[in-house]
Formats: sequence, C-alpha cells, structure tokens
Amino acid sequence: MKHVLLAVFLIGIAAYGKTLTVGVAMRSDDKFNLTVTRLVEGIETAKEVFERRHPETKIILHKFGHGSDIESVLLVADKMIAAKIPAVIGGEFSDEALAFGDRLSQKKIVLVSHTATNPRVTENPYVFRVCFEDTLVGDQLASFVIDKLKPQAIGILRNISSPYSSYLSKHFSEAVVSIAKQTHRTAPTILTEDVLKNTTDFSEQIELFKKANVTHVALFTLDTDLIRFLVQAEKKKFFPTYIGSDGWGSNQYALDKLVKESPVGPRFSGYRAYFWNEQSQNSMSKLFRQAYHEKYGVAPNAWNAVGFDAAWVLFSAMKKAKNPSDGELIQKELKALKNIPLVTSDSFTFNGNHSPTHSKVFIYRIDKQGISLEAAL
Repeated sequence: MKHVLLAVFLIGIAAYGKTLTVGVAMRSDDKFNLTVTRLVEGIETAKEVFERRHPETKIILHKFGHGSDIESVLLVADKMIAAKIPAVIGGEFSDEALAFGDRLSQKKIVLVSHTATNPRVTENPYVFRVCFEDTLVGDQLASFVIDKLKPQAIGILRNISSPYSSYLSKHFSEAVVSIAKQTHRTAPTILTEDVLKNTTDFSEQIELFKKANVTHVALFTLDTDLIRFLVQAEKKKFFPTYIGSDGWGSNQYALDKLVKESPVGPRFSGYRAYFWNEQSQNSMSKLFRQAYHEKYGVAPNAWNAVGFDAAWVLFSAMKKAKNPSDGELIQKELKALKNIPLVTSDSFTFNGNHSPTHSKVFIYRIDKQGISLEAAL
C-alpha cells in the first residue's frame, strides 16, 4: 500500500511539474573585467537553488554567445527566436539590451537584464531589469559628491558612442547643478569632454582638465577606458579623485587593477556606485552566499548577485505562468510579482517602468586602504 501511495504521489508531482526553458545570451569574450563569467555563475547558482526549493520544476538553460558588435547581438536574437525560446536573461550593456529588446519583443519574447542601466532599455513592454537605473545612480552620486566630496571642479569624460556613458554622464552633470541650487550651495565648475568608442589617447582631455584645476573626474565607462586614462594622467602628474559606477567591474577587480597593479598605485582614490552590499545579511543573501561558495569555493561579488536575482525573478514568474512557454503570460507574471526577497533587495517589486520599485545605490570608496562602503542611498 505504501508503494502505491508513493507512486501516486510521484505521479502527482510529475503532473503538476513544469519545465522552464530559458535563454542566456552573453558576450562570448569576457575581456571586460570578468563580468560575463560572474553573471553566468550567478544564474547557474539560482538554477540550482530554485530547483532544490521547487523539486517539481526543471530548468533548462540554453546559452548563446555573441560578440561586442550589435550585428552579432541581433544574430543571436534571431537564433533564440528560431529555437522558440520564450524568455531570455541577457543584455549586459545597455546597447545590447536595447537591440535584444527590439528584436525579441517582435515575437513576444521576454528579456530580463541584470545590468543594463539606461532608462530607455525598459521602455520596451517585454524588457525588465533587476538592477538600478541610471537616473537614480546619477541623482544619488550627485548628492553624495555635493554633500561629502565637495569638489571645486569636476571633469566628465563622456563616451557619446555608449548609451550607458552618454546618459549617465549627462544626468550626473545636471543633477550636480540642480542639487547645489536646491540646497543653496555653489555648484562646482563642470567641464565635459566627449569622446567616441575606442578612443585610446586622452592626452587632450587630461590637459584641459588640468588647466581647469579639475579636482574630481567622473568616468562612467568601462574599466579599460579608466585604466588607460589613469596611466596617461599619471604621466602628466594629474591625480584627481575619480567617480564611477558599475562599468568599473567588481570592487575587488577595481582594487586590483586601479591600485595594486596600476602605476598610480597608492595615489588612486575613487568612489563608485555598486549593485549590492557584499556584507548584506538579508535571508536571500545568506542563502545565495552559502550556495555560491559551495559551488565555486569563493565568495560571490555583485555581478554574481545580480545574475542570481535576474534568474530568480524570471524563474519565479515562469513557474507561476499557466504556460511557461508563452511570453505574454510570463510578462504578465513578472509585472505581478510583489515584494519577493532577493539578494540585492529585501523586498522586490517591478514598477510601471519594469525597474525595481525600491533600489539602493551602494557607494564604495576604493583606494590604498582597500574597499570601504561609504553610503547606501
């Protein structure tokens, strides 16, 4: 009799179980600060934890690699459409997420981005993001800079080829002026220099910043541009305080590349916005930290965390959908998610713009003293 009951129970589980088919679209090269590797590790950790918590659910990850060019991104989007993938985790950079969203939404395929921060990304009805967006980052960084750093003059190096750098640089500049005016303080002098993608010589911009007595330089760009700027600035004896965001990579990577392995070394001082408080003790952070360490043998960073969270919200929505292969139903369930605990958020809900309702911007200082959390705004 016990065997019969067990068989019936197992049949019941199988009957109510679901298979979630998810595309994971990432750059096939990881030349930018190992973020791709870390994001994928976070997604794979989420898969293991979710299946452990929901044994009746099976998750199948189909991985697609693309290059850094938009043509390659669109080619991968077409491959996922042909494979009938209903939902995708990807779009690390904002330009990639914009391209994926435009192509995939034509077939009502959902995209959940872990790290695309430009506000335009989620104007598409089938695109969602789990990280902060750049309007918030610009506002919070500007407030911190005015209140705590009190710069005399800010130089901004804006890459107008990048939706991320272009928008955040402009919004940060406007926010600094606005906040100074609102608080009846004198705004610092702001000098913005525009560059194009793949610019390698920043000597002209450095000279202009020096002549303007710039004390702080904002580089909302990838770490490769920042490192190149640092090396060239050091040769010209220019040592400002740097301001940045998620493009710098993980805190540990930034410390290694900007301080320990840089010719600037102990003279480097920077403040950057970050996705996660790596010392967080909320319930999901503890669960995630343990599961990740068991799988990979090291402590996770913020990219692991947002990769985990992007996967977790998508898995949760797909599990609730009557048909987890229907993009419209997945989209509906994502919009309906309310107050779920995540690694980077104690209580996560999407707002009307498909971004987190409550996001915190964690501002870290990186210098010869190490890594220090300065604010959670």
